[in-house]
Order: sequence, then C-alpha cells, then structure tokens
Amino acid sequence: MTKPTNKLAFSEEITEQQVVAYLEANPDFFLHNPDLLKTLTVPHPSGKAISLLEHQVNLFRKENKELHKRLSNLIAIARENDQLFDKTRRLIINLLAASSLEDIQVIIEEHFREQFKTDACCLLYFADQPLNTHGRTFALAEAKKQLGDILESTKPITGLLKLEQKLVLFPDQAHQVGSAAVVPLYHQRLLGILAIGSEDMNHFRTSNGTLFLTHIGEVLSQLVYHFQEQSN
Repeated sequence: MTKPTNKLAFSEEITEQQVVAYLEANPDFFLHNPDLLKTLTVPHPSGKAISLLEHQVNLFRKENKELHKRLSNLIAIARENDQLFDKTRRLIINLLAASSLEDIQVIIEEHFREQFKTDACCLLYFADQPLNTHGRTFALAEAKKQLGDILESTKPITGLLKLEQKLVLFPDQAHQVGSAAVVPLYHQRLLGILAIGSEDMNHFRTSNGTLFLTHIGEVLSQLVYHFQEQSN
C-alpha cells in the first residue's frame, strides 16, 4: 500500500531570491496577511529583535530625518543666494553710476569690505600706458611674469595662491590671506583682475558662488574698458 504523500512537503528548499521575487510580484501580500507584520522579527543593532512593522516605521523615520536635513540645507543655500544676489545687485547699480576708474576703485573696495565682509580686496589694472587713476597699474607682460598661471583663465578661479602671488595682490595682508578668488577683467583684451582674499583657508576652496563673481566681472570689465579707452 502506497503511503500518502504529505502535500506540505517541498521537493526542494525555497531560496531567498524566490521569496524576494514573490513579494515583489505580490506587493499586497501583507495586506492579506497583516498578522505576519506583528510576528515576523528583524535583528536590531542593539541586539533586540523588533517586529517587521516597527522596523519599517524606524526606516520611515530615518528617511524623514534625511529628507528634512536636505530640505534645511537647500533652504539655507537659497537664503544665502538671495543675500548674494541682493549684494551683487547693489554693487552693480553703484558701479553703473561711476564716472572714472577712481570711482570704481572706491566702490569695489568699500562694497567688498562692508557688504561682502571680505578680509582683503585688490583691483589691478593692466596697461602699457599710464592710466588716469591712483590705482595700481602693471604692464601686462610684467603682470604675467609676477602672477603666472592665475592670468591664464578667462573665468573666476578660487583656491589657494602662492605666496609670491599674494605678495603682489595683497602686499599688506599676504601672510594673513588663506584663500582667494581671482576674477579676470576681460573685454577685447585682459584689462586687469579683481582679487578677493579671506583669512579662512576653506572660504574660497570651491567654485561655489563664482556665478555672482562672474556677473560682477562682466560689468566691471565693460566699465574698466570704457574708462581705459578714455585715458588713452
């Protein structure tokens, strides 16, 4: 007589992948079997097993904290950008009212010192002939010799400068400046540079914020070109 077959017996062991595939194919499985959420347990770092439902709640809480943190960071960045935009807008309005290179020099230095709270600010002009300004002027060839690679870029650069470069840009604060941003003033030719220094070595270590420096540089370049042409 043949022995009855146990219908609950499995001819082969069910793999973890099969369980995962089944649950993915049947997302409403736990809706039809809610009691399993209470009985199934998940290991916890503390060593105490917790229910699957509690584990899921903990995951949601963790994800919520991460999302809240990211949102807070985005809000902080947006506020900072709003402040930078407003300061940049006011600087450009003042620059457009300038009537000479002397005016530009005063406006730039005062605005970056008082509004942007920079530790050092320098505006250099490049010209082979004397300009109608008390600002510092270099022949372009001499400037390239003393400042080197920072004059090769047509876009603002940020980071750490060599001591010899800082001595040219910030002669009275060279040893205090930790990081700097250098904005080339270019319109048809290289007219000069705007350099901003911070005692904080990490303040200008990334390219964050160079968009506003680019806008300032574009307006400043047009104005410097106009007044340099008048001086010739």
